[in-house]
Amino acid sequence: MRITMPLLEMREISSFSYRLNFFGTMMDDYVDNAKEYKEYLSQSFERIMSEAKGIDLPRVSEKREENLELLKEEIISFAKGLGFVSIGVTKLDRRFVSVEIDDDLIYDTLIILGYEMPKEIVHRYPNPHHDTAAYYGYSHCAKYVHEVADFIRSKGYDCRARSWEGFIKYSPHAVNAGMGNFSTYGICHTPEVGTRLKYCSVIIDTELPLDKPRDFNIEEFCARCRMCQKSCPSGAIPKEESRYHGAIKRTTNHIKCFDCMATMHECVRCIRVCPISMLGY
Repeated sequence: MRITMPLLEMREISSFSYRLNFFGTMMDDYVDNAKEYKEYLSQSFERIMSEAKGIDLPRVSEKREENLELLKEEIISFAKGLGFVSIGVTKLDRRFVSVEIDDDLIYDTLIILGYEMPKEIVHRYPNPHHDTAAYYGYSHCAKYVHEVADFIRSKGYDCRARSWEGFIKYSPHAVNAGMGNFSTYGICHTPEVGTRLKYCSVIIDTELPLDKPRDFNIEEFCARCRMCQKSCPSGAIPKEESRYHGAIKRTTNHIKCFDCMATMHECVRCIRVCPISMLGY
């Protein structure tokens, strides 16, 4: 008897495998502990996919923390102890979710976790010796997101960890969660570390208190600065704003960005020249 994997699941796994293989070469060339990074990424992704299908779910404690304000504080404190520097809670906006995983997202409260890409790594570009900024962030998200999810289960609530691979568009969710404002190149600019973040998340089966959007005046600063747009070697960042899903913002041409990143072994010029990301808010 032949068992056939569902088409969407095959697409999800093959897409991730392609990206891991593609960037695996980059990690082998530039990351001292590339093997460890790859293990974090592949093992975490496999666990996320299994749990999303209801397979091998960890046990949820019968003892429940009933005070949701306290629960939120405890989750944030625990996540920060793992190295997540920017954290927010918002409702899942399914306009910014890929159709491939929409049915897997069985809860609507989203905890967004931002892990910092170290400034000293970004400073080394365009020669990222010993480590790469993005995959430092990705791999540490992969390493720690399940610890956050297991902590939540220990507090009596079911949840599912979600990863960094792009199925959930984190920037609009992060802005909705009051974590920052849109940058010139369309991603969330946080007061903690600017755009030196990679994101993962946890969806939780309860109504945690939500964070509200906040105006940090970052968009006004970005509109006057535009160092990223002026410095982008691929021309992926437009000079003028446009309307995108109800927001007025500059939307990066991801094809141009991806092509440049592939040939330059991670570019991150937009982050490297950003005053907020590199000098502080």
